[in-house]
Amino acid sequence: MKHVFSILALLLSLAVASCGSGEEFNINGTVKGLGNQSLQLVYYADGAVVTKNSTTNNGAFSFKGSSSNPVIAEIYAGGEGLIGRVVVQNGDKLDCEFDKSNIYNPNISGTIANEEWSKFLHDNSSVLASGNTAQINQL
Repeated sequence: MKHVFSILALLLSLAVASCGSGEEFNINGTVKGLGNQSLQLVYYADGAVVTKNSTTNNGAFSFKGSSSNPVIAEIYAGGEGLIGRVVVQNGDKLDCEFDKSNIYNPNISGTIANEEWSKFLHDNSSVLASGNTAQINQL
């Protein structure tokens, strides 16, 4: 688990280095197997927890938000739980593909931090999905 937190810290550092510009971020994507449902984007920015809502259209969604600093944002589907996580800050434009049956199989593009996060999840999906804390802590 120590390495997972190190990876997250690295991702946030990469996001800071990329220094997005603009007054908001955009996240567009799809969730395989979701259909039409409500999604929530939840993140902590500027001293408060922020929640944004979106309704999927055949799994397609779009969020806009604002954070002057890089934050980890989580996407939830009502009744389905966590769909995925991304690192965002103002100026970012992310394209995401999630699979509701496997949160460790995302395809996220738009920033180096998210591309590295997506690769980490792909490369370690079987260990992460196993829930074996001893193996996860070895990552």
